[in-house]
Amino acid sequence: MNTIIIHYAEIGIKGGNRSFFERRLIENIQLKTGLTAKRNLGCLVIDEVNTCDLPGTLSFIVKTPGVANVSPAMKCDLNLDAIIQIAETLIEPKKSFKILTQRGNKTFTLTSQEISQKVGEYFFNKGWKVDLHYPEQQIFVEILSKNAYVYTQKDKGIGGLPTGTEGKVLSQISGGIDSPVASYLLAKRGTRVDFIHFHNERAGNYDKVIDLITTLSEVQGPSVLYVVPFNQIQNQIILSIPPEWRMLTYRRLMGFIASELGKRIRAKGIVTGDSLGQVASQTLDNLFVIRESYSLPVYSPLIGLDKAEIMAIARDIGTYDISIRPYADCCSYMIAKHPQTRARLDDVLELEKNIDIKSLVELGLKSVREIRSPRDK
Repeated sequence: MNTIIIHYAEIGIKGGNRSFFERRLIENIQLKTGLTAKRNLGCLVIDEVNTCDLPGTLSFIVKTPGVANVSPAMKCDLNLDAIIQIAETLIEPKKSFKILTQRGNKTFTLTSQEISQKVGEYFFNKGWKVDLHYPEQQIFVEILSKNAYVYTQKDKGIGGLPTGTEGKVLSQISGGIDSPVASYLLAKRGTRVDFIHFHNERAGNYDKVIDLITTLSEVQGPSVLYVVPFNQIQNQIILSIPPEWRMLTYRRLMGFIASELGKRIRAKGIVTGDSLGQVASQTLDNLFVIRESYSLPVYSPLIGLDKAEIMAIARDIGTYDISIRPYADCCSYMIAKHPQTRARLDDVLELEKNIDIKSLVELGLKSVREIRSPRDK
């Protein structure tokens, strides 16, 4: 197996823009693997892959947004005898089989069904059992422009759209379960996700956040993290805002700062891990108050999911075990045991007259640290 066949799904329905999405997917795969994929009649092909590197290369590609499935394959000449010869090296003895053919090259003399029938007939005559409904093994034949490709497995990709095709967003990542999942879902939809973390210096280092972004970078490639020290800002809030209102004020300051930073880096929106009604800050009333602080669009892909659904995605993408490691986030510091759950915007704005919002935002932006490699702590 020294060739890789990559299929995509959504990209195939992009009409006149299809080539743009294909090129971006090729660029992203090359960025991750160092290998060049070439367009070939509705799929991508990487030739001459080092067999020793194949497992690692496949693991990178399946995590690449835009990929529907990927297969290690063997290339052969564009004729039936060559296809059968390769298939014979792949088929396992004593197992029922099914041949599935996809003919991208419509000039090939046989149809997809005819190819499957003739290859299947060859193995049937040699004693293999055909099972079209529940086969123990499947042999895939792909007829492309200049060659045929034969393979036995399809590793499922994450689908979606290639990273970067929809522009950039800035994700508020806290270190919990939800925000990494929200970031993943936006990356899967074609956005380039940069990250902003509001750091509670009392909690020590933010290795946990670095580890989360390192895992998410396996999906979208190299990431950028902006760390905002939040202690001084919180201290000013604590002096002037009653405990039951502090959590809302913390989050509103985060909204102000994230929006301004987002504008500086030309992000087209802010991503949050909000799930409606999950915690006190995420009631509809409180979200209304918090969102008023943002001057960029806010995207919350988890808004209609419950905790079990979010946790399932976190486990699937590999962030769950990192997220449950102990870490004190900013929003839990020095707030009331029973914070406000039905806040009114007028009341919050009145309380905020006691603090200098503008100077606190400037403080946050002035102290932000930019980290361009997830491993640079």
